[in-house]
Amino acid sequence: MADRIMTPDGRIIPGGGIMGAFHGIGNIKESRVFQEDISTLVIEIAKNDEREDIDVDSLVVNLKSCVGDEIRIVVNVVDALPDNDTIKRRWVVSKVRMDEV
Repeated sequence: MADRIMTPDGRIIPGGGIMGAFHGIGNIKESRVFQEDISTLVIEIAKNDEREDIDVDSLVVNLKSCVGDEIRIVVNVVDALPDNDTIKRRWVVSKVRMDEV
């Protein structure tokens, strides 16, 4: 399950459209994308193997190609993503209401 991302230039990107940015980026066990506001995406990533790094720079480049350069992207590598009580976890979560922009 995924929300949509709205870009500062008014484009609406389905959450599934963001998934392509993660292809080819290794050592990711799980991840979640939060749109905090119209100009900020926060990416949380749990590593698959603590000994290996994640190519965060390539991930940011890939994400920028999806959402544009106007959105600030913050990547946080965490030990684990918090459990969600729902059956299906929302992979992309947006706090931006589409009717407000």
